[in-house]
Amino acid sequence: MKAPVEFDDLDELPPGWAWKPLQDLSDDPSQDIVDGPFGSNLKASEYVDEGAPIARLQNISRNQFLDKSIRCVTHEKAQELARHGFSVGDILLTKLGDPLGKACIVPAAIGSGVIVADLVRIRPSAGLVDTRYLTYAINSPAVIRNLERHTKGTTRPRVNLNVVRQLPIPVAPREHQGEVVAEIEKQFSRLDEAVANLQRVKANLRRYRSSVLVEAFTHKSKRWEWAPYDEVGEVTTGFTPPTDEASNFGGDLPFFKPTDLDAGDNVRTAREYLSERGISKGRRLRAGSVLVTCIGATIGKTGLAVVDCATNQQINAVSPHEGIADSRFVYWWTVSPSGQRQILENASATTLPIINKSKFSALLVPLPPLAEQRSIVAEVDRRLSIVRGVEAEVDTNLKRTQALRQAVLARAFSGSLNGLDRT
Repeated sequence: MKAPVEFDDLDELPPGWAWKPLQDLSDDPSQDIVDGPFGSNLKASEYVDEGAPIARLQNISRNQFLDKSIRCVTHEKAQELARHGFSVGDILLTKLGDPLGKACIVPAAIGSGVIVADLVRIRPSAGLVDTRYLTYAINSPAVIRNLERHTKGTTRPRVNLNVVRQLPIPVAPREHQGEVVAEIEKQFSRLDEAVANLQRVKANLRRYRSSVLVEAFTHKSKRWEWAPYDEVGEVTTGFTPPTDEASNFGGDLPFFKPTDLDAGDNVRTAREYLSERGISKGRRLRAGSVLVTCIGATIGKTGLAVVDCATNQQINAVSPHEGIADSRFVYWWTVSPSGQRQILENASATTLPIINKSKFSALLVPLPPLAEQRSIVAEVDRRLSIVRGVEAEVDTNLKRTQALRQAVLARAFSGSLNGLDRT
């Protein structure tokens, strides 16, 4: 028999409710609450594109199964791993990761399959607990808190199956569980509507941002000319110093890779920094250089360096000539729909799209007089700063909806959600 797990500081529940270990809500815990097979019994090399679906960590969110990047095993392999199988209506819970303890119900669209070692499949007894009620309870703050107290590891927090089986669940009388679920889902429906509205606002902001950039580069006059990038500035391609020489790294010069351009138009910090030795065979780029990825799925991703830097070989850089081009004007042109379109249209059609230095250098940039460039930049910056402000507010409200969902669950499982407390 597994040693009992100590859980303390359990919240007070309404009369008629009780804290019960998860295993008491199934008919046979040894068969109904199981984790996935050891890694050697289910290798990535056995994954196939069609067959029985595999549920993995990335498929489990709180109260939602994420149907993405689904891999499969053959039906013969699934039969071999039948003990670790799942069916429609089962609950899947993560026992690894940060945060762990995320639970959802297997939807009909997924059907039956197998879980990986990092998940637990829970098959509750219908006579003891409503499956939706139990799923919401597992995702509630009080249950999450108790689960987190028994995690191990810091890099990849995890919890063992014995803890999961003994996890305390706040259980309302069976005849009232449907009412709790109905109230939760009514509140969640309102939050879903709010999220949908916020997402529509974000989509509208993206369209407006695009229209600002389209407008900025269509109001041309006879004073506008076209020039290739290599006449607008000096075009260079990055490099990678040998990683086996530790003295190449650890200095003060940011060494940008495509992933470092995710932060937005101004890029300052990097994951790696070069020493002077590290750039002895490369080229230091001055602040104001426009950085453009030149290979792969992120081709065309653009950033504006606001500090001196260097880049790896997946980035082409344009350092605008003084008196000819404003660096932010070149940046905004490059990220505009027209600028991005010409990058994609001129990329080589290989397995990975690529635009080499020669092709990139020949791409055209519209060049009005410098004063007009700066005027255009000022107007673009003004309009898009408003967009960024609204986007930040929308993102804050989206995060707030996540907190509100947890607040709804906290109240529901204390019996205080809109009169559910029957004291």
